[in-house]
Amino acid sequence: TSRQVFNDCALENGAIIAANTDLRSYPKRAANYHFVWPRDAAFVCVAAQKISLKNIQEKFFVWLNDRPERFKKEGLLFQNYAPNGIMEKDNFQPDQAGAVLWAIYEYFKNDLKEAT
Repeated sequence: TSRQVFNDCALENGAIIAANTDLRSYPKRAANYHFVWPRDAAFVCVAAQKISLKNIQEKFFVWLNDRPERFKKEGLLFQNYAPNGIMEKDNFQPDQAGAVLWAIYEYFKNDLKEAT
């Protein structure tokens, strides 16, 4: 189910990866997508909210604030990151910030004081 896939891709450190290639159910010949794309993770957060899955969003927002390489220094989100926050590609993607802000708003919109 979608709920199980979201939980499988939400790691303990808060990272939401594109695919959990560590699982036995993941096809052996499929490409490795054990990376965080902030935009894609934002969409997962909103979709999880729609199915009342609320255990992954805040952990991801904390990960996003603390882990991505160069984020604190430059305030930019790049294409994708390893789960530990190391940048995979040095490609700036400006639309990622908007998607992440949208996901944060969707999660906290009923209690905006919680978002601070």
